[in-house]
Amino acid sequence: MTVDIVTIFSAMIEQPLAAGVLGRAIERGTLDVTVRDLRDFTTDRHRVVDDVPFGGGPGMVLKPEPLFRALDVIEADRGEPLTIVLTSPQGRPFTQADAERLSRAAHLVLLCGRYEGVDERVRQRATEELSIGDYVLSGASCRRWSFWMPWHGSYRASWEMPSRWRTIRSAAGSLIFPTIRGPRRSSSAGGALEIR
Repeated sequence: MTVDIVTIFSAMIEQPLAAGVLGRAIERGTLDVTVRDLRDFTTDRHRVVDDVPFGGGPGMVLKPEPLFRALDVIEADRGEPLTIVLTSPQGRPFTQADAERLSRAAHLVLLCGRYEGVDERVRQRATEELSIGDYVLSGASCRRWSFWMPWHGSYRASWEMPSRWRTIRSAAGSLIFPTIRGPRRSSSAGGALEIR
């Protein structure tokens, strides 16, 4: 599977990708992940990626031109159909079902928004727009991990633990069933605890 992540804070993404299960999957070639710095797709000497909203208003908006250039380069480099996910507070809530579906995409591109948002024209290029919920984070690169970890868990389960994944998916009303560490009888502060 191929994943491209477009962000203005590539270091926030690259370090966690080198660790743990993700790092091993990338090292083995199971996952092909490229982090692309949005500033590399600017044309001015200051590498500016944002501008004031047209008509005024608070905050700054990511300009469409660098994002479009990034998508054009990714498409030319990879030569595959792209599933482009724009993450934003305005998107549809991200669910485990989305994680499963996205884990089956041949080539996933995650566009990391920032500031007040992205220029509206970028939404037209995205396949879909997803949100992790109604709360504020310091930046979209943090949001990326909320998308990446459930998605990667779904992808990983599909090639590493298919029977476990079926169990998790079939659990009624939650992602996984309650678990208890053995033995069947254990003492606690309130006395003996027995599993029935």
